[in-house]
Formats: sequence, structure tokens, C-alpha cells
Amino acid sequence: MKKSATIFLIVTAFLSIGYGQEPTRENPVVYVNDAGRIYINKQLPVYLWISTSPEENAPAYRLTSDSSKNYSNPMYFDTEGRNTVRSPWCVDTVTKQMIYPAADIIFDVYADGKPPVTRAKLTGKIKFTRDKTVVYRDKVTIALLAADAVSGTSSSYYSLNGGSFEKYSDPLTIEDKGNYVLSYYSVDFVGNREAIREIKFALE
Repeated sequence: MKKSATIFLIVTAFLSIGYGQEPTRENPVVYVNDAGRIYINKQLPVYLWISTSPEENAPAYRLTSDSSKNYSNPMYFDTEGRNTVRSPWCVDTVTKQMIYPAADIIFDVYADGKPPVTRAKLTGKIKFTRDKTVVYRDKVTIALLAADAVSGTSSSYYSLNGGSFEKYSDPLTIEDKGNYVLSYYSVDFVGNREAIREIKFALE
């Protein structure tokens, strides 16, 4: 009985090391940047509403489509990046007359379905490479560099040796000797989360 309990504790401890990292939970969202540009996660349904007033609490009415009802209530944006909602005619806002030559009225929405891509940059004095693991001397500085093609990177996270993920803000400096596994990922402004990446290094 004692032997079984000991084995259970060893297995539990091993699993805690391998699976103790819990990445942040992200929900798909709509994001509006400082310039008023609208970004939407491609997973989200889209409904269109119309109003005769710019006021936030003014009456609004949901648009429906008889000709494409199977795809419009809700609709989804297919194109990564710029999508448009348009009317084929421009009307002068003062005279209420159609403008010639005719031109489209275009509203832009940017759909984002791809997560950021993060690169870990390690800087230090390399001692040697062992089994594809770079061994450094003295200290190592770690910087996370993330890029997102559409909505932009909201935040990056990192974990060392299976610890809890922490939000990355400034480069990290590691000085204690030992073997390390750096896990990291980033999230964009509409909630797309990158798959966890890992890199191994050592300090001797």
C-alpha cells in the first residue's frame, strides 16, 4: 500500500512538472484602435444594424437579407484583413441628390483569424552546444519579439521550467546555473492565442 502511494505521488509530481503550465484563456472579441479602425475575430458572427441617429442609445433595427438569408443572419467575414460593407450609390448629404459619376460608400472592417508569431531572442556568451541545447556562460538575456499581421499583438507570456505563465514586459536576465526550458506565446487584440513555443538552453 505504501509502495503504491509512493508511485502515485511520483507520477503526480511528474505530471505537475509537464502540465503545470496554464496559458491564459482568451475569448474572441471586437477591438477598436485609437484611430477608430474596427477589428473582429473571424470566429465571431456578424449582425448589421441601421439607425437614423448617431447617438449611442438611439433606436436601431437589424438588417436582414431575403436574397441571402442562409448566409447573413448571422454573416461571417471570410477574408483575412480588410473586408467591406458597401452601398453602390453616394448621395450628397446636403442636397440629398445622387452624386455622379456614381461611387460606392464603403465601410471597412478588419477580420483577424490568425494568432501572432513570437520569436525568443537569447543573448549571452555561448560556451558550446550540447544535444541541440545552447550552453551559455555568465548570464543570458531573453527578449520576446512578437508580430501580428492584422490587429496587432496585445501581450506576450512566458514560463520557465514549467512554472506559471507570467506576462512579459521587459527582457529577462538569467544568472543561476542550470538547465532551462523557456515556454512562451502571444495573444492579439481580438483574442487569437498562439500555440505555446519552447526553447531549451543551459547556463554553466
